[in-house]
Parts: sequence; structure tokens; C-alpha cells
Amino acid sequence: MDPATEETSDMAKSENLGLFLRIRPLLQSGVRGDRNPRFRRKSAFEPWFQKMCLRVKTSRSVTLSPPLALERGRTKTEVYDGFSQVFSPDSSQEEVYEKMMRPLVEDFLRGKSGMLAAFGPSGSGKTHTIFGCNSQSGMVPLALQQIFKETSDSTRSLFISIFEIRCEGGKEERVFDLSPNGVDLTMHRSTLKGLHEVVISDWRHGEFVISQALLRRATSPTNANSQSSRSQCVINLRIVDDKSNGEVNDQANDGVLIIVDLAGAEREKGTGNQGVRLLESNFINKTSMVFCLCLRSLLEHQKNPMKPLEKHFQDSLLTKYLRDYMEGKKRMALILTVKAGGEDYHNTSCLLKQATPYMEIKFNNEPSKRRLSPSFVLKGYKEKLEVAEHEIQHLRESNLELEKELKDHKSQIEVAQEIQRLRESNLELETELKYLKSLIEVERLADDQVAEETQRLKESNLEPEKEVKDLKSLIDVQISGDDQWDDSVVEDLPNKNAISPSNEDNDRLARRRKGKKWSSLEEDTLRAGVEQYGVGRWKLILTSNRDIFGERTQVDLKDKWRNLTRQHTHH
Repeated sequence: MDPATEETSDMAKSENLGLFLRIRPLLQSGVRGDRNPRFRRKSAFEPWFQKMCLRVKTSRSVTLSPPLALERGRTKTEVYDGFSQVFSPDSSQEEVYEKMMRPLVEDFLRGKSGMLAAFGPSGSGKTHTIFGCNSQSGMVPLALQQIFKETSDSTRSLFISIFEIRCEGGKEERVFDLSPNGVDLTMHRSTLKGLHEVVISDWRHGEFVISQALLRRATSPTNANSQSSRSQCVINLRIVDDKSNGEVNDQANDGVLIIVDLAGAEREKGTGNQGVRLLESNFINKTSMVFCLCLRSLLEHQKNPMKPLEKHFQDSLLTKYLRDYMEGKKRMALILTVKAGGEDYHNTSCLLKQATPYMEIKFNNEPSKRRLSPSFVLKGYKEKLEVAEHEIQHLRESNLELEKELKDHKSQIEVAQEIQRLRESNLELETELKYLKSLIEVERLADDQVAEETQRLKESNLEPEKEVKDLKSLIDVQISGDDQWDDSVVEDLPNKNAISPSNEDNDRLARRRKGKKWSSLEEDTLRAGVEQYGVGRWKLILTSNRDIFGERTQVDLKDKWRNLTRQHTHH
């Protein structure tokens, strides 16, 4: 498709929100038709033309001028332009219908869903515009007449459902079915459960059903309105082709036309509400505020798609039910109803400032999807169910194979984990084995050192033992001899030089015979050395304490230790 053609097609599908303005007429007698006579003010008898603050400038614009009491201030005259249509105070119901309602009904007959909502302050003529009166039909009765006129030769049936949302006693919102034998309703997401639809045979039957429903609607007199609506009223129109049999054709219709009569926003000062009525006013004002927040968020999102669409619709049952319209998915039109009196200047000014930006909102104007017969739909569901069962069976087989592979994989993982655990155990055993080997090596070295020390001690003890033997032999010779030596004995004795020790040995023996008394310091040092190095480590003890032991030998240390040990044993 050519880009220019595609752009044109998209523009055709998207249209701006229809924003209409209707000015309620003032009675020339000075008495407001919407004001409760019990609460008339003296100012009500002033000439009506002197109190007009809102005047029609063109068919699409109005001029709002402040009353005389505010002209001296900073308030200036303002012009509001860009309305789809401005209806002057003398506009008839038929004129309003032709310009505003007829296009919605025609789109509805072609299968496009749409909604019309009446929005404005209390007593501004919303309910009169929607439902009319005995002498003047409103938008709903006129729409029924057009629908039955254009579908008289077709096989289509019209269904009507009507309900209201109100807040009883200031408690939570509740939904009531206004059709005959209607009951309380519950809302799940954007769908009402239990809403009764009435099949309409002709437009007179439709008017009767709606008039009976309005008798059940909650209303109450206030200072601003002798019969003020205390709830949000919603009418649904739906057409079904009786002979479509599930086939898609041009006559099939699944569009829904919704008409909403919003309860008017109220000011406590203007209505004089108290108690329960004041709680109802808070509910009405809250619903109006949420409704406007949804439209403002939609407008900001359309201007800047990067800004997310806020979910204000969740704060009210009405906006939750109208979610598709609050998100710009379906066509919507607003009719603002205002009063032109000077005392209504503030309400009118606030409404125009708040609502005029909404005319920039765009909506999707695509036809609704065609409705199929239950048998045709059921057949399609069965086919989808068979395909789904086949896919489920295939998935089950695939899952079995995956489970088998998973078990094998788990077994491999367990084997790998066991191998890793054994490796870690082997590493611990190897480490422990190395440690034990090192201990054994240390012990072996210690044993070798002990053996060497023992051998050294043995060798060092041989010389003293030899000396002792020589001394013993000399002593024995002296004892066995007498004063007169036998020559034969003397001759048999070894040579003097042979048996007598050397001069060096004599000197050493002389020193030993002299002896040096052990001091307490030497004994304590010997004990400390034995405690530190062990018995038999005489060389090490002597070397470590040479400054204390002086010329003493290893043998001296050994003999002294033996004597100390004996003394300790005897004691």
C-alpha cells in the first residue's frame, strides 16, 4: 500500500471526540424552572437579560462574560471555540438530535459501538436532554424511533438494558438493575453480572420500558433542582440479527450504543445539602472528577505516547464499566449542559475550562467484530479443543523423553559429583600421608641422632673404664703385696714404664683425685640442661653452659647426674 494511502486510511479510522455544548434557557419571568420554589432568591426577579453571562458567538463558539459584580476585578471576557456544535437556549430537542445523536445511531446500525454522555452541573438540563418530557422527546426516545424506522424490514431484534450506580447512605458504590424485576448487580472487571436485557418490539414499547425504569431511579429535591438525580444512569442498546446463524454478513451487528446521564456536580453552598444528601453529593462529585481524570490522562497519553495511560478508571464503577471509551478504543461524544445566568458564572467557567481540551481526544472508529451464532462458535471451540488435545499429547510425549534425558543427566551429574568427592578425599589422604611421612622422617632422624649420641657416649666411656681398670689392677697389686717384695713377683711384674700411666694421664688422674666441689649454680644448671635437652645429651649441655661448668668434662656431668639421681633415690 502506498504510504500516503495508508496514512489517509489511518486518519479515516481515527476521529476527534465530539464535544457539544447546550445552553439551558432562562425563563423570562425570572423564575428558574430548575429551582425549587421554596429556595427562591430576591435576585431571581431581576430582568433575565441583565443576568446572562454566556452567549452564543458562532455555531462552534461561545463568549463567557463575568457578571457586573466581577467586572471590576481581574476577570475578563473569554471566548471558547472549537465545539462540534453549540446549541443556543432556543434550540429544540429535534435539532440537538439531528446534529449530535443521529450520526451515532447511524454508525450503531452499521455495527459501530458508540457512547453519548451528558455532563454538567446540577440543574443544567442533562436528564431533560437525554430522556425529554411528555411534550418533548429526548435523545433516547428519538433514537428508538430512528432505529425501528430503519430496521422495520429486517430480521434484527433490539435489546435494551438500563441500570444506575449510586451510593446509598454514603457507603460504597452499588449497581442496581432498573429493568422490571431488576436486582442488585455485581461488576467483574468491566462486565456486569446478572444485567437483564429486554427485547423491544417497537419504539413505544421501548419508551414504556425506559419510563418505568426512571420511576425506580434515585432522585431527591435540592436547592438547585426540584428533582435532582442522585445516581449515574446508563442505557445500553444492542441489535442482534436473528437469521445470521453464525455467518458473517453485512446485516450482522454486534455494536452497542451506550447513553449515560451523569448526575450533576454539586456545590454545598448552592444545594444546601446536609447529612445523607451531602454524602451523595460527595459521591457524585467524586465520580465526575474520576471521569474527567480519565479523559485528561487519555489526552496527555495521545499527545505524548511515552507518558503511560493512568488507570484512573479503577477508582469508579462507572469509569470501570466504560473502560474501552476511557482508553479511546471506541467512539464517544460529550454534551456539556450549562446555565447562562450570572449566578452560575463560576460553575460554567469551571466546566468550560475543564472540558474544552477534550475536543482534541481521538478515538478508534472501526466497526465492531461480527457476532457468530452459538452453534457456529461451539463448533469452532470443538475444533480448537481437538487441536489443543493433540498438542497436549505431543507435549506429554516430549516431556517423557525430556524426563528420561533428565534422569540420565542427573545420573551423570551424580557420578561426576562422586568422582569429585573421591578426588577430594584422595587429596586429603595424600596430604595426611605426606604429613605422616614427615613425622616418620623426623622420628627417624631423631633415632639416628640418639644412636649417634649413644655411640659417642660409649666411645667416650671406654677411656675412663680403661683408666678404672688400670687403677683397680694397681690397687689389687698393692693390697696383695707386703712390705717385702718377692723378686720373682717383681720380675714377673710388667715394666714400671709399661704399667704406669703416662705423665699426661698422671696429671689428669691427679686433677681428678684433687676434685673440684660442685657449686649450687652448677647443679641447678645441670638439672635445667637435663630437663631441656634430656639425659645423655652431656655434650650439648656442656657446650650450652661452658661459662658455668668451666673445665668440667662430659664425664663429670654424667657422674654428677648419677650421684644426684642416687641422692634423690635414697632420700
